Amino acid sequence: MIAALIRLLHGSNHDRIHGFAGSQSVSTVVQTKCCLVRFPLDIQHHVFDFCTLRDVVYIDSAMTNRSHRKHFLMSLQGFKLRGPANFMFVKWFRTRRCFMAKLVVTSPIEDIATVRSIDKISELTIRGAADVSAVHMFYFLAECENLERLDIGDFPRFQVSHLNLLSRPLNLLALHLSRNSCIDNVTVVALLAKCPHLQVLHANDCAQLSEPVLRAVTQHCPQLQEIHFNWCKERAIVRFDFGAPHTHITYDPNSCYSQLFRACKQLKIIDFSTHEFGYYGGNITPLDVLTLGQNFTQLTHVCLSATQMMYTQRDRTNQLEVALTLLVQANPHIVSLALEHFQRISNAALDAIAANLPNLQSFALKQCGLGGQVGKEGLLNIRTRCVKLTTFDVRDISYLAQGKPGMLQRLNLGDYWDESINDATLMRIAEHNYNMQTFCSSHRCLKRLTSVGFCVALSHWHNLRTIVATGDFGVSNSTLYGVPINAASDIQVVDNSVLYTITQNCPLLTTLDISGNTKLSNEALCEIAKLVHLQHLKARYCKLMLDSAFNAIALACQCLVHIEISRCNITDTAIRALARYGSQKLQHITICECPRLHNSSIRLLIRASRQLRVLRLSCYSAYSGMSFRAVAQLPLYCPYMETLDVGLMWHYFCWSYRQNRQYFDAILFKSKLWYIPY
Repeated sequence: MIAALIRLLHGSNHDRIHGFAGSQSVSTVVQTKCCLVRFPLDIQHHVFDFCTLRDVVYIDSAMTNRSHRKHFLMSLQGFKLRGPANFMFVKWFRTRRCFMAKLVVTSPIEDIATVRSIDKISELTIRGAADVSAVHMFYFLAECENLERLDIGDFPRFQVSHLNLLSRPLNLLALHLSRNSCIDNVTVVALLAKCPHLQVLHANDCAQLSEPVLRAVTQHCPQLQEIHFNWCKERAIVRFDFGAPHTHITYDPNSCYSQLFRACKQLKIIDFSTHEFGYYGGNITPLDVLTLGQNFTQLTHVCLSATQMMYTQRDRTNQLEVALTLLVQANPHIVSLALEHFQRISNAALDAIAANLPNLQSFALKQCGLGGQVGKEGLLNIRTRCVKLTTFDVRDISYLAQGKPGMLQRLNLGDYWDESINDATLMRIAEHNYNMQTFCSSHRCLKRLTSVGFCVALSHWHNLRTIVATGDFGVSNSTLYGVPINAASDIQVVDNSVLYTITQNCPLLTTLDISGNTKLSNEALCEIAKLVHLQHLKARYCKLMLDSAFNAIALACQCLVHIEISRCNITDTAIRALARYGSQKLQHITICECPRLHNSSIRLLIRASRQLRVLRLSCYSAYSGMSFRAVAQLPLYCPYMETLDVGLMWHYFCWSYRQNRQYFDAILFKSKLWYIPY
């Protein structure tokens, strides 16, 4: 009954609340056709238990009868609503005398006293252009007695000080800092010192965090169950001499990793992977792996990365083999195992993995072994004995057509660019793994593949959710990475026939990346509109795309969250269509080198994309007249922005920058970790 009531109140309304209270707009259909039945107060409280914040806003907006609305507001008093609420709309809660469970801060805080029942907040998220002073942050941490999750985005003004003055430890269970390039060791260490109950720590891709954070976790967070930490700027390098025949290397038994593994005995998920934007990662040694195996028995997800130095040195001992064997024998419940940049992975270690991990679902070896090669007998053993494997990422394509049929769900040919992937090989893999859900490839790894073979392979994959098939971006060379290529590679693999096959055989597709395929026709690109579940679309360098194709995609693909286009022949008509039909859920927009666009259409797109997080409007052509001054309106319409890249058009909104310096300083692309000076 409750579900039917919510569906009735939703009707055909497609407003832009998106889980954040504050918008009172509701369609005429809802206003004229429904009202809330006058349930007793105790029954209405049970109804609210099943409602999200969005549902309650719908009901509140649909109230047309004064007596019903009075009764509804009375029942709403003192109730804790589920779903994230933006700090900008705290007045909505104050007037209705209810409070939120999740608070999202994306703007400067002027008066924190406006937050009703701040002690009831369980999740706090600080994102975008938020400006939280040290005083306000201290107040949040001191007054939010039930705060269990803290999510801190990438912005330069986050401060927390005088935590030693807190009279009680924090009840934080989860701390998320990933992709925060501004937060430093001092701040995180001070925060961790007050979190004795912390269970989850996400700190991937944090440029300024290093070993002191891991040592603080070791000292203050004994109940930690999950850690993600892939960046360490102060890595201790194991030194060796080039050309010296090393047979034994002494490792540090008191490294920050070994101490962490001895102190946090409740860990179940360990992720020390390689940094997303480079080859930097953990500095795990075989002795650290041995310590891990000696102290844990309930691990489920393990990702370990050594340094590049670890990968190139010639350690001829069997320390890693012994450590890996002990690790898998003590932890038979591991379902995901990834090893990166380890120098020696022997057959004995791989056989131990196959024998002791019957529930293994994901296995990956990246840059392991001499020249990227490992024991082939052991890999075959894993592929055949671990019957639940859905991901098998190793640098040898010969194992993909073996093992239990229909189990593999992910195929990434990017790791096999030096292999001979021809039509027969791909068709054999596709026929054996008919339940594939993710396929990734690029032009450089399809040297002997033709569009016919690709189409036949796609005809077996009806459950595909993700396709990444990038082209050559219009660069046709006679050699590839110095290796001569045959005539077949000059033919574009992803042509019109491949795109037609994708739209006909993969109706469940949510992610499509066809960037660099410059010969795709406008008629073929129109077929993308058949993929109604599409959420991520990348069509960079699809030079033949016209307004008709883009309009069809914007009209049909109402679930778009991420879109990237560049070097296309679209005009303002296409951007207006996107603003009108497909911008409700857009969070990432990239439009580069489209010289036929003007400021007016970009202004409409910005005004319509209220959930926008990332915006890139770049034009590097000196002769172009593009001047998107519309970005000056971002502070008015896009409070959740996190990244803005305007390329060479910086000078067109200098005045707006001076008026909203705090906002633009937080989101400008040049302040991010991966910025390259223009």
